[in-house]
Amino acid sequence: MKAANQESGESKRLALRVRPGKGASILLMALGLMFLLFGLILTELGKAEAGDSEPSLWWAITAFEVLWVAGCGALVLFGALGLRRKGVSPVSLDVDSAPDFEQRLRQLDTLRRDGLISEEEFLRKREEIMRQPWL
Repeated sequence: MKAANQESGESKRLALRVRPGKGASILLMALGLMFLLFGLILTELGKAEAGDSEPSLWWAITAFEVLWVAGCGALVLFGALGLRRKGVSPVSLDVDSAPDFEQRLRQLDTLRRDGLISEEEFLRKREEIMRQPWL
């Protein structure tokens, strides 16, 4: 059934975005700032040690410093954006809200066996369930 839906171009996609909570965002920003400070101190010490006598080492340390600052800045920025955005908290995530095919078919069979629905109603409803795309 799933393959048939994909061939005909009918595919349903479940998109769910989980954002970090407030505490995780604050922690990410604090770690980014700590790494930034630590990296800047170490690279400045390395550049001072290299001095004018080893210009290639000085440039290598400077290139690393630029990449380090960019990476730490990205951490801080991502943390700050996490504080501003509203989203689903990982704790309140409910992905099992709809019954799956097996549960629905078993419930339908139970209704038929208990005599609450006729064989014709059972077959019609079963066909309806089976036509729905599988996630």
